[in-house]
Amino acid sequence: MRRAVTEFGNVPTSGRETAGLALAGVTLHRRGHRLLHDLSLDVNPGEIVAVMGPSGAGKTTLLRTVAGLAAPDAGSVKRPSRRVAVVFQDPRLLPWRTALENVELACTAENRQNARHWLSRVGLSGEAGLYPNALSGGMRQRVAVARALAHDAPVVLVDEPFANLDDRTATALRDELSTHLRDQKRTVLWVTHHRAEASAVAEQLLMMDGPPFGAWHLEDIPNQNQNGDSP
Repeated sequence: MRRAVTEFGNVPTSGRETAGLALAGVTLHRRGHRLLHDLSLDVNPGEIVAVMGPSGAGKTTLLRTVAGLAAPDAGSVKRPSRRVAVVFQDPRLLPWRTALENVELACTAENRQNARHWLSRVGLSGEAGLYPNALSGGMRQRVAVARALAHDAPVVLVDEPFANLDDRTATALRDELSTHLRDQKRTVLWVTHHRAEASAVAEQLLMMDGPPFGAWHLEDIPNQNQNGDSP
């Protein structure tokens, strides 16, 4: 029998919940295949855990479960009660809204001014009035990053958002996003196919083997940037 995803109660701190993420004995299946077996993992506010594994290992299924879009087949997921924010591989911008309006979608009426602030933080203050078709691929992804940061969700899920960008742009955006997430004390799961990226952004790596056994292991990884040091 599946156990539903459970949530922490509200723990407000400066307007944002700061409780972390706790997975206990989580097992995931898809179409009769065991993707993950008996995972227990705690992620604290301000921490980033990278998630790696071969295609089909269940990384996206894990993110969906953490987001509350699917229930685990066994075990439980505890997260703060507000919605999570997601940075997708595709920017998923609304083409009929400007860059600023796309970011405002993540804001409440009370904190709508945050949209302009975060656009500025990702270097797009001058493009706030442009529509997505007038922006480059890197700019569109910056808008998506600003949208996720403008959302006051304490948990952020990052699903390979820079895979389709050139190396220089991807590295710049990756460093910006990870720095902002850590500064804002967000709790983060970051899916990547690249160990170098995992080492650049995260303190810990969850390696998923996928079917047939759903094996996994955790690695502490050296991260020279986590204390603000330059590479």
